[in-house]
Amino acid sequence: MFNLRGRRCVVLFLCVAILSQLFFTPTYAKTVSELQREIERYGRELSQLEESKQKQSKFQEVLSKQIDALSNQIHACDVQINELNFKISEKQRAVDELNLQIVQLEEQVFKMQKEIDALEAEKKETEDKLRARLGEDYEYGQSSALDVLFSSQDFGEFISNAVYLQKIAEYDKQLTDRLDEQISQIDQRKSKVEEKMAQIVRDKQTVIDSINEINLKLNEVSELKASQQSASSELAAQLEKSTQESANIERARKRLQQARSNAQCELEDATDLVRSLQARDWGATPMPVDRSGYLYPVAGSTSFIRGYNPATPHFGVDIGTHGRHSPILASRGGRVIASRFGIRGDGLGGYGNVVVIDHGDGYSTLYGHMLERHVHVGQIVSRGDCIGLVGNTGESHGIHCHFEIRYHGRPIRTPFG
Repeated sequence: MFNLRGRRCVVLFLCVAILSQLFFTPTYAKTVSELQREIERYGRELSQLEESKQKQSKFQEVLSKQIDALSNQIHACDVQINELNFKISEKQRAVDELNLQIVQLEEQVFKMQKEIDALEAEKKETEDKLRARLGEDYEYGQSSALDVLFSSQDFGEFISNAVYLQKIAEYDKQLTDRLDEQISQIDQRKSKVEEKMAQIVRDKQTVIDSINEINLKLNEVSELKASQQSASSELAAQLEKSTQESANIERARKRLQQARSNAQCELEDATDLVRSLQARDWGATPMPVDRSGYLYPVAGSTSFIRGYNPATPHFGVDIGTHGRHSPILASRGGRVIASRFGIRGDGLGGYGNVVVIDHGDGYSTLYGHMLERHVHVGQIVSRGDCIGLVGNTGESHGIHCHFEIRYHGRPIRTPFG
């Protein structure tokens, strides 16, 4: 009886090995080729990204130098603008002082003109009085100084009349000469003041012309500064855009590196699996079947990492494997009721890729941490059918298969624990 059951186990094990050679090896040979091409593509893309990153770096270096040069030029413009504004302020103060002097001189000219007008009025009044006095003499019949002289009775009266006429003439001449002298002096002073005022006006115009020239220069420098600031803003925008592109390139590079690393790990695992499947002597280790009818779920492995311990809690057993990603076999036949990546809250959280098979008598088996799932919900499987590959997904700390037997959904001690 034992020998018959042993032969059946051997036959079943050999069937599994043959099926594995027929179905798994070509699949993973193709996957290896695909992974190699994928890794090569990642390498080319990484090289392109690295080249783009270096170009952006050089471009940013050029932009930074240009921005620094423009900053120095803008600073030089600011210094020049400050100097020009200072000169304009000094010139404006000079104009204000000249305006004050012009006002003072205008006041002096005005006063002098009033004095001249007063003296000329006095002179006119004196002349009018003289003419009036002479007119009175004429009323008495003396039409001229000669008539007065020739009307003298004797020589003594002639002398007296001559002296009288001389004194009158001298007085009149002194009076008019004095007024003329005063008018001349004031007019001379007025002319000097007007000449000085004219010179100040010319000096003021010279200063104003200088201010206008400085303003023209100031406008040129201000326009140059505005142009440099505009150019600097454009370069800064280009630099920011280039920096953002560099950041995007770096993120893409890290993603590609991670993808290539994952692909390399997958390639290594797939290569190990192919070699393991091709080199393993499947007949050397028979698949044990418990007397309750449960098949050992991991082909070619009898090692346990952890056993059943509800106090931890750790339900079921963790089964190690001699080779990476070994096939996982259905321990009993039944219908697949779960095949997904476990999510916390759905009763399968932490198991990663997990498959649950309902055996129809209240019992079900769970297979967790799979690398791949090869069955779908509703599928009917037989004992010994491959349902996936041993992996390290979910809350796992190494490659193994987590196996549970459940009764009405509650874990119980497994026969292999």
